[in-house]
Amino acid sequence: MAIQQIPCPSESSGYACPVPTGVEMATFRETLRTLLVQKDISLADLASRSGIAYQTLKGFTSKTAARKPSVPVLIAISKSLEISLDQFRDCDDLQMKKPDEKEEAE
Repeated sequence: MAIQQIPCPSESSGYACPVPTGVEMATFRETLRTLLVQKDISLADLASRSGIAYQTLKGFTSKTAARKPSVPVLIAISKSLEISLDQFRDCDDLQMKKPDEKEEAE
């Protein structure tokens, strides 16, 4: 699935949000891999910057990625990549919606 860049709702942040083209939403794996490529950062660099073990990050980005990050790990990744945590909000495999948004979706 291709990832298309569009401005984030808070354009003052200066960051682009990865948004998948088509009906399906991007997974955390796809979003993280896209961000690493865009920022020209390796997993080893991200591990060093974030304090998250390389093997943990590799588990998030592998083809068989079954691991999902905890909120503290998401925050560490976001800070290390200098992005808003909102960039992971629409990942279809993470539960990051606000309680009122979950109710509206049902």
